Amino acid sequence: MLPRNRGLFLVGLATVCLLTALFSVGCLPSASNRPDASILTQRLDALIPARMRATGTPGVAVALIHGGEVVWSKGYGVADLSSGKPVTPDSVFGVASISKTATAWGVMKLVESGRVDLDAPVEDYLTRWRVPGDDGGQVTIRRLLSHSAGLNTPEYLGRLPGETLPRIEDVLTFGSGKAGGVRLERTPGSRFAYSDGGYLILQLLIEEVSGEDFSQYMQREILTPLGMSASSFQWRPDIQSQIVTSYSETGKPFPHYLFIEKAPAGLYTTAPDLARLVAAGMKGSDGQPPGRGILQPATVEQMMTPAIEIRGFERLIYAQGYGLGYFIETLPDGRRLVSHMGGNLNGVTEFAAIPASGEGIIVLTTSIAGHELFADVLHAWTDWLGSGDVTLPRAIRFARRVLFSAAAVFGLVAALILIRLAAALRRRKRVWGLPDNRLAWLRKTLAAGLLMTGVLLFVGVVYPYLHISMPSAALLFTTNGVGLCLTALGWQFTKARSMS
Repeated sequence: MLPRNRGLFLVGLATVCLLTALFSVGCLPSASNRPDASILTQRLDALIPARMRATGTPGVAVALIHGGEVVWSKGYGVADLSSGKPVTPDSVFGVASISKTATAWGVMKLVESGRVDLDAPVEDYLTRWRVPGDDGGQVTIRRLLSHSAGLNTPEYLGRLPGETLPRIEDVLTFGSGKAGGVRLERTPGSRFAYSDGGYLILQLLIEEVSGEDFSQYMQREILTPLGMSASSFQWRPDIQSQIVTSYSETGKPFPHYLFIEKAPAGLYTTAPDLARLVAAGMKGSDGQPPGRGILQPATVEQMMTPAIEIRGFERLIYAQGYGLGYFIETLPDGRRLVSHMGGNLNGVTEFAAIPASGEGIIVLTTSIAGHELFADVLHAWTDWLGSGDVTLPRAIRFARRVLFSAAAVFGLVAALILIRLAAALRRRKRVWGLPDNRLAWLRKTLAAGLLMTGVLLFVGVVYPYLHISMPSAALLFTTNGVGLCLTALGWQFTKARSMS
C-alpha cells in the first residue's frame, strides 16, 4: 500500500532511482590489466567525438605518454569553424596557465647554474620593480613558484594582436585590464593562494638575471633543447599559421589574445610538444634520467614534491598540494600524480602524469567548455591505468551528476505541482485569488523567492567556479529551478473553495 501522501512518496522514489542511475554512470571496471595503449586510443576515438558534441567543443588535440615517451597524438574536429580547417597534431593552442610549468623549468635552470638562490628574497635580483610591503624579504623565489608568497590573485585576460603591450613592471604596479597591481595580502608562506601575478614576477626575474627577453631565454634554455620546435612564448608567423580559434559555450569565436604576462599565461604549443615537456619530468624508455639533461633528476624531484599544502575547498577541487610549477596529489592506488590545468579565452587545457610509471596525457581544447571534456578523457585514462580518478576530473564529474540529478528533481516536482493545479482547476475546487491566511501566503512566497534566488546564485557563481561548463546542464538546472518556483508561487496565489 502506498503512503497517504502519494505525491511526495513518488517524488522521493524517483529521486532515489535517478540518483542511483546517475551516480553509476561511467563507473567502469578496473583497467589495470590493459598493457596495450591501443586499447585506450580506440576508446578515446569513440569518447572524444561524443563529448565534443555534448559540450559544443569544436576542436580537441590529445597526446599520450607511455613508458616515458610520447607514443600517440591525434586531433579531432576543426581548428576554425569558418574555414573548416581540421585539428591535427601540428595545431597550436594557447595553453594559458600550463605556461607556469614551463616557466618553473626556466627558473630552476637559473637555480642549478647558481645564478639564483631558491630561498632568497626575489627583490635581491630585481631592479625594475619592488614588491610593495615586503620589507622583511619574505617573498622568496620558492614561494613564488609554489603560490605561497602571500600575493593577491590578479587574472590576466590578454590583448588583441596589434595592441601595444605594456611593460612588465607597469602591469605589476598598475594592473592590466580588470586586474589590479600585484601586492601582498597575507603572510608569505602561510597558505596556498594561486597567483598569476607571482609568476609575472618570475618572468621579470628571468629577464633581470639572464639579461635577455623572457621568450628568447625560454626558447634557448628549455623549449628548443626539449625538441619543442613548434612551441614559443612569441607570436611568431609559424605560430599564427597553425593557431586554433577558441569559442565560447554558445559557439561565439574569440580573437587570439596576446600576453605580456607570458610566464603565467603566454605559451603557444602543440599536443606532442607539450607532451615532450611533461615526459621530460620522468625517466625515458631508453633510461634517460628525469630532466633529460636540461635539469638534474634531483631538481625535477624537488619540483614534483609538495612545497605547500592545499587546504579547504580548493583541496577538494584541484589537488592535495603544489610543488614548483605542478599540482601534486596521491592517487587511490598510492602513486603520485602531477598535473596542471590552463583556462582562459584562448581555450581550456590540461595535462596529467604519473612520473614513477612513465604515464601521461595531454588534452587541449578550443572551447571554454573544455573542462567537461578533459574530465571525461582523464577518467578514461585513469580507468585504463587502474589508478583511480584524478581530483579535478572527479570533482567535475561528481558535480555534473549532482546538477543533473537536482535539475531532474526540480523538473519532476514542478511537473507534479502543475498537474495538481490543472486537476484542481478542472474540478473547479480552486480559483485564482489570495488565500485567506495572508501571513502564511507571504511566508511561502518568501520561501519560493529565496529558492529561486539560490538557484540563480548557484548557476551564476558556484557553477562556474566548479568548472561545470555544459550550457545544457546550466540551462536545464536554471529553467527547472525557476519553473518550480513560479509554479509554487502560482499555487500559492490560489485559494480553495467549493464552487456551486
